[in-house]
Amino acid sequence: MYGTDKRSEERKDISIPAIVRSKDGLYKSSCTIKSASKHGCKIVTLKIDEIPDIICLDIQGLNSPMEGQIVWRRKDCAGVKFTI
Repeated sequence: MYGTDKRSEERKDISIPAIVRSKDGLYKSSCTIKSASKHGCKIVTLKIDEIPDIICLDIQGLNSPMEGQIVWRRKDCAGVKFTI
């Protein structure tokens, strides 16, 4: 492991538009996925405080949503741990 990054797996820097939504569909907002790995990703959005803790990410090109949990939040971004 190099530097101060504590992740056990490498993340790829990307920029993919997506929709972040609650599992019940009552909350929905656009976001951008900025980095991703097999088990999680970082999303960027202006409405970071409004996003529920349990989410679905609708990503263009994928047939089904990615379910996840917000594990940290900062000013305009959040870390997502995939749950499925």
